[in-house]
Amino acid sequence: MKITSGPSSVLNFLLKDARVLAGALLIFLILAMCVLAPILSDFEPLEISGSSLLEPNRKHPLGTDDVGHDLFSQLLFGARTSALVGISVGVTGVIIALLMGGFAGYRGGAGEQIVMRTVDVFLCVPRFPILVVMAAFLGSSLINVVLFLILFSWPVGTRLVRSKVLSLKNSPLIEAEILFGARGFYIFSRHILPELIPLLIVIFVLDASHAVLAEAGLSFLGLGDLLVVSWGTILHYAFIYPGIFLGQAWLWWALPPGAGISIFVLGLMLISSGLEHGFNPKMGKESKIVEDFSNYV
Repeated sequence: MKITSGPSSVLNFLLKDARVLAGALLIFLILAMCVLAPILSDFEPLEISGSSLLEPNRKHPLGTDDVGHDLFSQLLFGARTSALVGISVGVTGVIIALLMGGFAGYRGGAGEQIVMRTVDVFLCVPRFPILVVMAAFLGSSLINVVLFLILFSWPVGTRLVRSKVLSLKNSPLIEAEILFGARGFYIFSRHILPELIPLLIVIFVLDASHAVLAEAGLSFLGLGDLLVVSWGTILHYAFIYPGIFLGQAWLWWALPPGAGISIFVLGLMLISSGLEHGFNPKMGKESKIVEDFSNYV
């Protein structure tokens, strides 16, 4: 099934594609953890609730860490941080890509050249090493991490939106609208924006998944906000504990947050893969958009 245009077409596809449904189910489980965290957990994530390195039991389903924090509580509340980072970066990246890519593709001229040369500069920069340097020298608060990720989230999406807008702009329908005196905002909102919806969803889920991985990576290296519980900080403290692999503590300390990150990213990628196939089924097994994003990471 190919997505033609508009929100209704996208919704119909979402309800019929198995990959999209499976991915949506995984994301729903993660978001349910975020919402129900205070109800499912009896402890605050930074509360010392028991002895150190307790094995899983009825009171502590995932045991405790070396300080005595309840790891089940940290897993639930850590999902909130990872989801917040992913959604914030994904939404902001889509908005910037739509504004800049739409402007460059529809208006053209000197503005397009400025936008695309700026995109080229950002694409030439290795993203994660720069994020590490910026986090190390400018501070590692959660807000800073989100701003760093947003700074590098928009270039690929901008290029993709521009390409799509250029192809739509040159269609006979748009040319006829221009000949009949239709204004630019009317044409863009009425005929171009609905056609961009599937692409924007793909950009969002890929930006969000990369943001979740990047935040976890920075926190794992000790460059994230270690005062905020996230899956990355849980992994950081687990792996700096000297005896993490001398016993079975890694099974309930390091494995659950690692699985959470994997499930979150897998869910987003399943949605992206299914939607991208519906957006352009002729691309076959390898999605060009996924390939472009993967090469950029």
